[in-house]
Amino acid sequence: MAFLNTRASQKGSALLIVLIALLAVGGAISIALLNRSGSSLTSPIASSPSLYQAQIVSATPTPSPIAYVQSNSTALNGQKASVTSSYPNIQTQGNLNVVIVAWQGGGNSIAHVTDSLGNTYTQILQNHGTGLSQALYYAKNINSGSNNVVKATFASAAASPDLIIVEYRNADTQNPLNASHFQSGTGTLTPSSGHAQNINPGELLIGAGMTNKQFTAPGSSYTKRALVAKSKNIAEDRVVTASGFYDASATLSDSTGYYVMQMATFKPAPVASATPTPTPTPTPTPYTYSQSSYYAYSQSSYYAYSQSAYYAYSQSAYVTSTNLSQGILPTASGAFIYNNSSFVTDGDLNTANWVQIGSGGAQWIKLDLGASDQVNEVKVWHYYGDGRTYHDV
Repeated sequence: MAFLNTRASQKGSALLIVLIALLAVGGAISIALLNRSGSSLTSPIASSPSLYQAQIVSATPTPSPIAYVQSNSTALNGQKASVTSSYPNIQTQGNLNVVIVAWQGGGNSIAHVTDSLGNTYTQILQNHGTGLSQALYYAKNINSGSNNVVKATFASAAASPDLIIVEYRNADTQNPLNASHFQSGTGTLTPSSGHAQNINPGELLIGAGMTNKQFTAPGSSYTKRALVAKSKNIAEDRVVTASGFYDASATLSDSTGYYVMQMATFKPAPVASATPTPTPTPTPTPYTYSQSSYYAYSQSSYYAYSQSAYYAYSQSAYVTSTNLSQGILPTASGAFIYNNSSFVTDGDLNTANWVQIGSGGAQWIKLDLGASDQVNEVKVWHYYGDGRTYHDV
């Protein structure tokens, strides 16, 4: 740093004046201020820093199992182009609808399944046996509403169709279907759908059966939800508690009967993540500091800096700091009368490297750093080579 001779002084030693400019740059910093009034200051700082640490309370959510809500059915005689059935109660947004359609004859097919609430139905299975046919559909994440009428329309008129509709809650609303399986045949009192693999705990298993004889009971561990068309069509369900492979079965009145037995499995809704609960901010405990100094803190990461906040440092202070002014040519309020203007910022403290600006009075110099930067202090040295003294500077 160079020397600036203002010619406003006489003999004595050099005076070092350091002006400190502190910039708020985000993080929490302690600032020591001088309390010139001599009074004490109360600062609203918590008695323990740990009081400001956010605490997260994590609770393990309890999943809600898939559960039966309601069902209904319709059985018709003769050749019919469609068959309908309505839910007796209001349906709930996000629930799962399962539809079972059966008819006499080993041909024909379902054209589409719709309902009066505008839900979209997806086919799971459509299978044919000896003189028997059955199809399985579902609608996920259903709309809410009352008097919902479900309609199954055939590609051509079907013989003696019947329709079973069932609603469940707590199923996965995005991708509920996991697995399906079916078998058709004769010669057994306990027809089975055959086993589906990779079934997980909590999954809903729905069994559906069609026969030319009669069903007399649901399969083991299954609950009967519907038995229609003179017991020729059955719907049943269960929720499993262990991983493995499973089937759906039911009991027939006669082992000579023909059958179609289907099963579909549905996943439960995913377990919601625990909601973090932050600890409420405590009431700060005041600190009282001594009359000689206090600390001003700000929780919002900025600081109010008073005019009295300054420090006088020795010439050796901040020797490791970077000199931002090094080599920058200054501009000034007047002409550089003695020596080269580069002496102002050459960093050389030799008494020969000094300059004089103007011929008298208050003068100033300005440095353009070329870009924004953090300035921690500004140092100015007066000329002291001849032992002069400076006043009012």
